[in-house]
Amino acid sequence: MKKNSHLLIFLHFAGGSHYSLKDFEKEIHAACLFIELPGRGKRFSEPLITDINAAVTDVIAQMEPVLYSYDSYSIFGHSMGSLLAYLTIHRLLANNKKLPVHLFVSGRGGPSIPKKDKTLTYKLPSNDFWSEISDKNGTPQEILNNEELKEFFEPILRADFQIVEAYSYASNPKLTIPITGFHGDDNDATIEEMEAWNLETNQSFTRHQFSGGHFFIFEHREAIARVINGLDG
Repeated sequence: MKKNSHLLIFLHFAGGSHYSLKDFEKEIHAACLFIELPGRGKRFSEPLITDINAAVTDVIAQMEPVLYSYDSYSIFGHSMGSLLAYLTIHRLLANNKKLPVHLFVSGRGGPSIPKKDKTLTYKLPSNDFWSEISDKNGTPQEILNNEELKEFFEPILRADFQIVEAYSYASNPKLTIPITGFHGDDNDATIEEMEAWNLETNQSFTRHQFSGGHFFIFEHREAIARVINGLDG
């Protein structure tokens, strides 16, 4: 790790791990740190987290030992990771900790948008759970079509969905950093939902739309990285 440099922190989506966004490292000009919640990947033996405040605490515990080795840092989150990134920054702000210079949010509308679907996915019986997961178009087909993978990922996804679905928006002071949003044009966050991120900052908000569904990020990794590289560091 070098001083006089910039760090980009990645927060994964529901069901994701340290490896989920790892390919971005090939394209990003800054140093990269990939956060991983417990119960998956390298932290498979640790208990899953189902509480969003505990998840934020865990994220910060992974970030803090690294932050002060860099002059500046930004955060990128996809879907659940966007919400965790937003709440993490507010926790850091409340505790007078070092703040990022930019927030990149992807695949999720602003936190003030009311939930359209009141179904608590994480409480559903297994068959209904997977039907709901499939309808949300937020899980790769490789998992949906493989019974062994479904059995493996179900507790992880349930925990992550509980983190997100139990969250209730509370108005916070506006952030003092710019926010950049990315979303797909096919069954992903809508333009209106993405524009709601503008309510969370007194700096600029910029939105970039790409073709594809919830996992458009994998199809457009290079283009997304070009945006980040142009704004970051």
